[in-house]
Amino acid sequence: MDTETVRFTFALGIGEGLSGLRSVMQTAYDDYWNGFMGPSAPYISYHSPQEDSVLIYQGQTKEFQVNAYDRDGDAIKYIWIVNGHDSTLGESVFRFQANENSLDQTTLESVASDGQFSSSQRWQIQIRPPLKYELYQNFPNPFNGTTTIPFDVDRSSRIKIMIYNLRGQKVVTLVDRIMPMGKYSEIWDGHDLRGRPVASGCYLYELQSEKQSKIRKLLILR
Repeated sequence: MDTETVRFTFALGIGEGLSGLRSVMQTAYDDYWNGFMGPSAPYISYHSPQEDSVLIYQGQTKEFQVNAYDRDGDAIKYIWIVNGHDSTLGESVFRFQANENSLDQTTLESVASDGQFSSSQRWQIQIRPPLKYELYQNFPNPFNGTTTIPFDVDRSSRIKIMIYNLRGQKVVTLVDRIMPMGKYSEIWDGHDLRGRPVASGCYLYELQSEKQSKIRKLLILR
């Protein structure tokens, strides 16, 4: 009989009941924790982005976050390391800004330390050339049910995507909100602002920011 079984049997045999069972379970958990993470190592309970590989564009700022828990209640310090040498001692949130001097492949590591033990989370960041303000052709086109409208935003701005008929009357607004730099897509189901299906024919769709606008055509076949 192994040590944990003896401990469990003894706890129940002397009439400790549930309190004895809890004690045994806690001890087993502590043994497992120490064997898996090492004595008193902080546990990283959350990290964002969840993916270990992240794509960003030059000029874009990406927020990374790590939350760690120390079982002994020790204060945790976060160390952010870029490409193994640039280190910053800070909070659990780190904002990485990609610029023209950033490497195409960048490694970002967050180390959560209680002063004696540590745990870490690492991301591989792929950096691409800066985005241009662009509106792409919808697909499928022509369409019957739904269609996807892809677009790129080159800087944080209030973005609108609107559908018009050929008489210049607005049919529906699909997007109207502040959007950071990035690649996006929006789906239109072929309905107007009152939820009614629009007639077959050619329509215009517009990508509008605070400083510029782009327009393309799409075709609905019922």
